[in-house]
Amino acid sequence: RKDSIALVMSTLDVSSSCKYLAVDCAYHSNLVVDAAKSFENQFQSMIDEGCILTASSSTTSESKPYLPIISCQTGTIIDPSLMLSPVYWARQMVSTVLFMNCIQVLRRDISITMMIEIGPSTTLTDITPSCLHSLTHHHHHDRNDEDIVLVASLGKGHDAMDYFNSSLSTVRAAVHAMEYKLSGRGVFDATGRILSLIHI
Repeated sequence: RKDSIALVMSTLDVSSSCKYLAVDCAYHSNLVVDAAKSFENQFQSMIDEGCILTASSSTTSESKPYLPIISCQTGTIIDPSLMLSPVYWARQMVSTVLFMNCIQVLRRDISITMMIEIGPSTTLTDITPSCLHSLTHHHHHDRNDEDIVLVASLGKGHDAMDYFNSSLSTVRAAVHAMEYKLSGRGVFDATGRILSLIHI
């Protein structure tokens, strides 16, 4: 099986950008269907027991998210209500990760200028430049890759606070350089248009 994967990687000329994961089975595939079904049932039980509030069960007034949510399951902007759907998250576990599609939406439809990875490592920040490069050269986008600032909030093997403070400094410098202003709800330009902090 490993030889077959190596052959595919070689044929696609992506060997240098791929690596084997130290996992017991292929995540985001049918090999985790049973685990996904168990997760879906547990999630639904928590909703039924009132441990998780949905839009229909909450007694408080809820406002819709002011940022678009782009799903790596669909590769599109989705209705925020799906975030509380057990079925959605079960499908997320077995579905192909459509990260490139999400980057295309950010670049083409939202015209993002800064991407901040919120997580324990730089996994997405590391692969995003190749996605942007591919979109620029294969989809004839006019925007320059260098127009988009990429920042990871944390990095493996580094002191968490030191890394976070360094990342925050990068964001501040980028915002200052582009003459944007920070507010409590995101990063805006002079017209008030939101430019970043899109959740994937």
